[in-house]
Amino acid sequence: MKNNTDRILGTLCSLLVVASAGVTFMNWSVSWVMFGLSAIWTIGLSIWTIHGWWKWKLDIGWEGQLLLFNQRMNFFFKEGRRFVPSPFGINPIDCREVIMKLDSLEVITKDGVKVSIEGTITYHVVDLHKRANVKDAEIKQGIDDARDQIIRVEVANTDLDEVLKMHSDLGKKMHKGLRKSSMRWGIKIIEVMITKVIPDPKIAEDLELETREELQKKGQLVEAQNIASLVVLFTEPAPKGAGLSLADAKEMAQLITGKANPKNITGYTFPPEILQAILELMAGRSK
Repeated sequence: MKNNTDRILGTLCSLLVVASAGVTFMNWSVSWVMFGLSAIWTIGLSIWTIHGWWKWKLDIGWEGQLLLFNQRMNFFFKEGRRFVPSPFGINPIDCREVIMKLDSLEVITKDGVKVSIEGTITYHVVDLHKRANVKDAEIKQGIDDARDQIIRVEVANTDLDEVLKMHSDLGKKMHKGLRKSSMRWGIKIIEVMITKVIPDPKIAEDLELETREELQKKGQLVEAQNIASLVVLFTEPAPKGAGLSLADAKEMAQLITGKANPKNITGYTFPPEILQAILELMAGRSK
């Protein structure tokens, strides 16, 4: 009933406009003075009523606080079109889930590397009275300040390698730290996501180069292991192996692993199991 009070008043005002129009029509032949006064009253009441109906509409997911001469009242409206004529007004409040993008924050890791951290926070309103007392900018500033303190402490005690892996952990710790403080703004933090942890560009280049070198070393190690396996096979005496000398075995193993072409296997007779191992190795390299 409370949230329908304005609509009941609006309906009564609308009926009063209709009644005033009827009285004005009946007075036109009685007295020009009465007719004029009735007409002025009807026109003024119509403008006031129409203004009250059509100026204020709260979209889906929004609620509003009643204002009187721009002073906040302890009365809130649900979504929909509301009858709020002058001198009343509405302070609209977005009660939907809000996704706030956080500013990039630069911090120094334990091993002295500067990193930039970006993220988002999702929240919704749980207390209209508290939410109506703060501005969006104040909420963002408060969240940013709390976020800065939490992240700086965590990152300052952690080396770069670990910081680059702790997206989820940072988000959980921020969520825990912000959960209580956010209640004083009338909102509830639903989710905190750390979207990017970006090291200093020069450090990023060094890390990329280091990763490429590691991959290259792993590839060379696998290559060497393949050659060593073939050398062992080739030097084994018959019937288990080919009975090649160490030099011939190395040359043949390098030839096979380097070109991966069955046509190069000529001039030697291999037991079937060794030939099968060679062909499987070559098939794997050609994929």
